[in-house]
Amino acid sequence: MTEDPLKILIVDNHPLFLESIGGLLTSPRFDVRKAEGGLEAIDIMDTFKPQIFFIDLIMPYINGDKLSRYIRAQEEFADSFIVILSGIASESEQIDIPSHADAFIAKGPLKLMAGHILDVIDQFSKKKRRSHPENCLGLNEISPRHITKELLFSVKHLEVLLANMREGILEVSGDNRIVYINPAAAEILGTGEFTMLSHNLYDAFTEEEAKFIRSLMDDFDSGKAVSDMVIPVNGHFVRTSIHRISDSSVEAKIIFLNDVTTFKEKEAGLKKALGEKEMLIREVHHRVKNNLNIISGLISLQSSMIADDTAREIMMEIQPRLQSISLVHDKLYKNEDLSNIDLSLYMEELASLLLGMMSGSDFSIDLEVRIPPLSLETDKTVSLGLICAELITNAVKYGFYRDNSEPNLLTISLEENGDGLKRLSVGNNGHPFPENIDIRKGNKLGFQVINLLVDQLNGKIELNRKERTVFTIIFE
Repeated sequence: MTEDPLKILIVDNHPLFLESIGGLLTSPRFDVRKAEGGLEAIDIMDTFKPQIFFIDLIMPYINGDKLSRYIRAQEEFADSFIVILSGIASESEQIDIPSHADAFIAKGPLKLMAGHILDVIDQFSKKKRRSHPENCLGLNEISPRHITKELLFSVKHLEVLLANMREGILEVSGDNRIVYINPAAAEILGTGEFTMLSHNLYDAFTEEEAKFIRSLMDDFDSGKAVSDMVIPVNGHFVRTSIHRISDSSVEAKIIFLNDVTTFKEKEAGLKKALGEKEMLIREVHHRVKNNLNIISGLISLQSSMIADDTAREIMMEIQPRLQSISLVHDKLYKNEDLSNIDLSLYMEELASLLLGMMSGSDFSIDLEVRIPPLSLETDKTVSLGLICAELITNAVKYGFYRDNSEPNLLTISLEENGDGLKRLSVGNNGHPFPENIDIRKGNKLGFQVINLLVDQLNGKIELNRKERTVFTIIFE
């Protein structure tokens, strides 16, 4: 009865070496297949079940150590022999023989290697498996080439770093097959380190996740930078970036996977807390506005019961001040930004509100606001609003012509001249402002309030009496 030929797979990225060993094993006793790399070897293993593997240690994409560990992880190859072939064995002072190998042969001239190769095959045939090879066969028969020892150390050093990084790393070939996956990436994907080796990249993800990855890969292949893109993967939020490495014969892509789930959860918690605080602040502004309106209404009601004209006028002067503050809280309640207010919209609404309150049916006042879009802090806006309320009140009471003999015009404008200072001007074309009144030393409450607020702004106030009355507040 004729025995079945021994199934042998030779894996080496050097075609000449493949042919040499293949020629050595040309015999009816052997059924030999050849692969020029780890990916091709894994493909062959789907239909061909080798009993002996001869694997080159140094290969692109999937090296011999990684391939042999992959083979050992497959239950169907538990009884197969793995023979590592190393061309750098003579160049390293200390040889780390893989624990999953049954034999370790130093590469050299075929006539020197042939005996060791046939000896290993004979050991398999006699079922003489070694628990772990203690030395490299043929090492004493070849001369070292003295390749830089530091390079070999760097490779080992890099392997340790990659295996222990908290950041997941996937390496895929030019046709998007996985050739390396470190433990961190395997954990993120919820798979084993060798389970996805040689599989298509997109097989490592769910259908929905694969859409995101495919889109990123398409962007990358079209020349777009893919960096710090956060995508959902296996219940995690993963920050992803892609980089390319290539030389004349090999092209690969490195995909970095950084699990930012904890960060995203904290971010979501902060956003929720911030949203709750914003809601609370809006509610506070809303209630303050309502309370100010109630106070304003009470003052108006109380004023109507005061017989003394002077006392009633003093009470009514409080109204514009309350309205200017109330309007700020109304804007903040409705605004997306809870710390800044659009000065142009605020001033136009405030002036319209005050003119509507104070101008009667016997005379009218036109309003012109020329303020470019400008967001100001709440504190500054409140101070400017109170100042403008005092100036508008003063203009309506003492400046404008009540007999409509002249068209009444109130102007509010703001300029920035590049010196870092802002100039807010409030003017009217009514009666000239009296020459004998010093706005900085006046004993009227209105001007005392104005000067106090200007000081709070660290600014100054100027008055132009020439063609029309114009007050200018200068502030930073």
